[in-house]
Amino acid sequence: MAKRKNNVSTRKKFKWTSIYDWVPSALVQSFAWFVLVLFLVGSGLGVREMLYADPVLQLRQIKVYPPNAVSTAKLESLQKKYFGQNTAQIDLRAISKDLETDHQVLKAEVRRDLPYRLEIHVDRRVPFAYVQFGRSGKWAIVSRDAVVIDVVNQPAEGLYVVEDDLLANQKPKIGLRLTKDVMDLVRTMDAFLKHPAVQNEKVTGIEMLPNDAAIIRLSDLYLKVSLNDPDPAQAFSKFQYLLETETRAVIEYVDLRFNRVILKRKAEKTEKESKRR
Repeated sequence: MAKRKNNVSTRKKFKWTSIYDWVPSALVQSFAWFVLVLFLVGSGLGVREMLYADPVLQLRQIKVYPPNAVSTAKLESLQKKYFGQNTAQIDLRAISKDLETDHQVLKAEVRRDLPYRLEIHVDRRVPFAYVQFGRSGKWAIVSRDAVVIDVVNQPAEGLYVVEDDLLANQKPKIGLRLTKDVMDLVRTMDAFLKHPAVQNEKVTGIEMLPNDAAIIRLSDLYLKVSLNDPDPAQAFSKFQYLLETETRAVIEYVDLRFNRVILKRKAEKTEKESKRR
């Protein structure tokens, strides 16, 4: 009889045992984590709202680097629009895009300097050359990344002067991006300025040619170069070697586009003209 009593007692314990026997423990744990996450998120949102409402974080100053990289009118416009707003909430990318609509600006980076200041770091486009637009009679100031940043009536000192027949029927417009040839020309002229054979030469003009080529006019002769040359410095080294073996005064032009240098002497031109007469 004692044995039967023990069996009944066991069945009763199984029937009325804890909820953990029929509800998976993982579900209980998940629910606990869910409650904890809700608490933390709610607390975080509360802290964030407190920060956004903090008057200490109201924007009161905008610093520009370098100074004067942004016009006074543009700076005043930004101050009017953003002063008093929470510094942590301001859309920095929107300000950058707004500043980069100015074609003088290559890149604008905006940073927060909490609690109440923004810093604007500006890279302005660097002028490279005056490019003539044929029949319009106008000259475009073109940057190193081939963008027209200004239009003038006449070129001035300090930049290269470039002629391009492909632009003869076009009108210069601020913001216009020219062809890749201009950027190739920038790369070629950078190599020109660094090469000991020609770095002290005075460039009187540059003429763009078909088939990715250009003429660099010096005071007494001119050089034909390829704008596709992956190593333009090597071409100028050929010119350096040539000057060691030829009298410069008799050279009319040197063609550096090919492996073998092509040289034209002024005397050859004079002889041909005499024969025609």
